[in-house]
Amino acid sequence: MVVVLAGIALYCVAVIFFATTVAPFLIGATALAFVGRVLVAHGQVLLRRMSNPDPAARDPRGYPPDQEPEPAYRQYFFGPALHDLRRVVTEGAMAGAQLFRDWGSAITTRMFTAPDLSPLVTWPIGIALWIGLAAGGVAAGALLAAIMVLHGVVILLAQLVSRAAIGMLRGTDTALLAAKGIRGMTCPHCYHRIEYPSYSCEAPHCARRHRDVRPGRYGVLRRRCACGAKLPTLLLLGSHQLPAHCPDCGRTMSDETGRRREQIVPLLGASNAGKTQLMAAIMMLLMRGAERDRVPARLADAATAGSYRVLTEILRQAGHVTGTGPELPRAHSLYLGSGRAERLIHLFDAAGERFTAVDRTDELEYFRNARSMLFVLDPLSVPAFRDTLDPDHRDGIDWSLASKEPPSLVFDQAVQTLIQMGAQTRRTRLAVAVSKSDLFETLGTAPVRASDPDACERWLSDELGLGNLIRSMQHEFGEVRFSFTAAVLQPDGDVDSSISTLGSWLLGEARLPRQLRKLAAARPRAEPSAP
Repeated sequence: MVVVLAGIALYCVAVIFFATTVAPFLIGATALAFVGRVLVAHGQVLLRRMSNPDPAARDPRGYPPDQEPEPAYRQYFFGPALHDLRRVVTEGAMAGAQLFRDWGSAITTRMFTAPDLSPLVTWPIGIALWIGLAAGGVAAGALLAAIMVLHGVVILLAQLVSRAAIGMLRGTDTALLAAKGIRGMTCPHCYHRIEYPSYSCEAPHCARRHRDVRPGRYGVLRRRCACGAKLPTLLLLGSHQLPAHCPDCGRTMSDETGRRREQIVPLLGASNAGKTQLMAAIMMLLMRGAERDRVPARLADAATAGSYRVLTEILRQAGHVTGTGPELPRAHSLYLGSGRAERLIHLFDAAGERFTAVDRTDELEYFRNARSMLFVLDPLSVPAFRDTLDPDHRDGIDWSLASKEPPSLVFDQAVQTLIQMGAQTRRTRLAVAVSKSDLFETLGTAPVRASDPDACERWLSDELGLGNLIRSMQHEFGEVRFSFTAAVLQPDGDVDSSISTLGSWLLGEARLPRQLRKLAAARPRAEPSAP
């Protein structure tokens, strides 16, 4: 009995010694080891979630592009980062719980249910290990919670920085566009003034349409298309190199839209007044000038290039271009000038009936943004013009080429349309082109075509009785210039010199007058002799 009691006493002393000296170190070591192992497991989860840069592989279920308004992956800190955080929290918690279960199972097995030594030895150790494991579990949970909060704060701060960068980049881009004189872009199809075009992905077999590529939730400097291709988000970063589309009608805009400021030049006039032929002559003048290094010019898109080939070929062979059809016209666009002075010119040639049909004037939306206009006046449509001719000369003119509507009716209707649109005509320049002068210049009814706009104005007023129309033009517009024009080719293939004078004044706005004066330097054709 004494031996048993002595043994029990000795065992109790040993347990107390273990509990006061060894157990604290064992508990602490177990807790630290468990916390360290949990942190390693959390790091492995984090690396597994973050190591793949491909968002499709890393985050296949978080914000897929086919479920987004834009066919693009979200910028990481605008959704995917929080999705990854939730996945890391979930997987990290599962990994920590599994580690707790595994360690607890190993302690129970080795120290309680199937010990290698006597339970009297293993049970105190097992209890200490369990206490250390429990303490480690609490510490690991608190530490992981703190890490998750810190992770979330970092994501929030990164998103705030991203939003600040987005605002700064958008503001910088807007300021640079304003400095270039670019205050919107015009669709050559629907004529709407847009702030920014949509763009298509250029990757093979993709062509997904991105409605707004500017910095935002889908990217700051670059966005990743659903196909994986990266697209620039700003014009200053190269987005103008992508195929541009109108966000309103969806049709293709001019190449490099938004890179240069735009000039809208509508052609007004009655049907059959010669607008289309005059526009073809102006375009041919500019392109021939570019060939001879007078003024750099290039066609702005494939559609304009196709129309230009057709118009110039007809002008060369037949000398008369068919008028615009009743469908909505597409602008003929070209880049004019070089360097900072380069501009995107849109020439709009609308069918004449749009100026007299009230229910179709809403199709002239592009008038609102024009600061230069060209009114084509067909003298053959003025009854007084016939009275200036003797019978022989009268019979020598093909009157089937005359427009049916009087110029005053077309002009009044156009002005009413502009007023309804809220256009500021007093800030707009108007070039009045007396067309088809090649048909009557040798008849002695008009002064030599040329050079003197005042002579043209006097002829219209005194000989044709259009004084009221002229005064109305000068009242409504800030600056008006009159000129005789002949949209024909000279024997050497050059455009008539009257087009050079008209083009240099019509297109010679700020930043380009020096270059455009070269247009008027083209060799003039010989003046006709009086009959």
